[in-house]
Amino acid sequence: MDFNFPIYETGLSFSPDSRYLAFLTPGEVRVDKTGWPTSVITTTEHVFINLLDLHDQRLLWSALSTQWSDLSWSPTSSYLAYQNPSMDWQLLDIDNKTVFPITTAGGINIYRLEWSFDGRYLSILVCYLQPHAGCNYRTTIIDIASAHNPASP
Repeated sequence: MDFNFPIYETGLSFSPDSRYLAFLTPGEVRVDKTGWPTSVITTTEHVFINLLDLHDQRLLWSALSTQWSDLSWSPTSSYLAYQNPSMDWQLLDIDNKTVFPITTAGGINIYRLEWSFDGRYLSILVCYLQPHAGCNYRTTIIDIASAHNPASP
């Protein structure tokens, strides 16, 4: 397996079960007839997040993202958290290829995402900047199993 196209080094992440590789590219990925990535249509306007199935050796999913997006896998490899172009956090359900919003505040300063060991909960630590006082931190815990449409922290 070989990639002969540009990817962003900040956006490269294996799933915990090693089945998937999520990666960011400076444009849309083209695939061959088997679904394997072959090239990128490079652009300065768009960054894409891509999900590669290493077992089946094919590209499963792509969407617009941001070059600076952190990629955060659930421990079960069932979900991937990433940032869209508006800097809102999204949650990709790997099995269904469905995306759910985690935040909708347009670039709120998420300081840290942390998954529970069983992958059921996602904790979000948000920094709200206070004039002359630094950060006012607030934590939201999302129950992934019962809410596929998490509320904004």
